[in-house]
Amino acid sequence: TSFTSSVKGGGDIETLDSNTKIYSDNFSGVTEIYQNNIIWASQLSIDVNSFYVESGNFRLVVLQNDEIIHDFVIGEDKTLVLDDVKGDISIRMAGESANFQFYIRVY
Repeated sequence: TSFTSSVKGGGDIETLDSNTKIYSDNFSGVTEIYQNNIIWASQLSIDVNSFYVESGNFRLVVLQNDEIIHDFVIGEDKTLVLDDVKGDISIRMAGESANFQFYIRVY
């Protein structure tokens, strides 16, 4: 699993063991942080934890073929399991003056 190396709109990415920490104190814009084109139907799991937003507006979503299939809830630790998923899968974040942090793992 590989995430983008930097966050457009302001922010940082750190890889820590099996988790990736993504955070910013003033993020604005829309950024794709993960993308994978899955050819054969597969299972994909996405763990998001320690997800908080201190200020501003922020969303973290999973898309399949450019349609939102999941919107993560701020403050909730979640393992999203997608069964028989196929096609273009991406994770995007959108924010306006957002001070946020979360840990993510895709497997």
